[in-house]
Amino acid sequence: MHSGRFQLYALLLLSTFLLISIAVDKNAAADTIFLKNGRAIECARIWEEGDIVKAKIHGAVVGYPKDSIERIVKADKKSLYYYRDEILGQHCKIILYFTSQSRLLSKIEVQFSIQGSQEKEQFLRDLKKILHDRYGKSFQTSSSLKNGKSTYWRSGKDGMVELNTVFSVTKVIYKDFEYIRIGNLEAMETEGADREDYMKSDSSKF
Repeated sequence: MHSGRFQLYALLLLSTFLLISIAVDKNAAADTIFLKNGRAIECARIWEEGDIVKAKIHGAVVGYPKDSIERIVKADKKSLYYYRDEILGQHCKIILYFTSQSRLLSKIEVQFSIQGSQEKEQFLRDLKKILHDRYGKSFQTSSSLKNGKSTYWRSGKDGMVELNTVFSVTKVIYKDFEYIRIGNLEAMETEGADREDYMKSDSSKF
């Protein structure tokens, strides 16, 4: 039990470590233009307009002639990763959600699937005790047929932890609302930029 409890604590505190790691290594998520003169330019986003490759660098847009470019390397822009583990003696799936551009960890979701009703009730009691010990008294509970039962704890200024159960699935969810807000803004910005690109590249097809 103590080993599993430490593991869950470590998981819920994982955001601090990952946020520091990603902030230090943020350039690893950038697209890179390699010029024929040997320069390597890291960019938040790259697109083409005719014979020019345009790049967003530190908020500014810069253009490079295609014939000056040796190659372009696109970074992995995935915003969701998951892996499987075992916590408190139960197999689980751990999902990490990142903002698409700044690569900030905005949400951690741990999913357990427990079939036996008695085993599930005991497991829920154990989880609630761990979360109560870590975050104090819960501030809200909710229940609905669609979303099941949830209990909520505050975590710092912008964080929240949710314990949710729907049928046989139990979830522990950590959310950082400031980073979720940043992620939503980045998604809107990317969507708008993509729409502009489509308009420029596809307008001649009509």
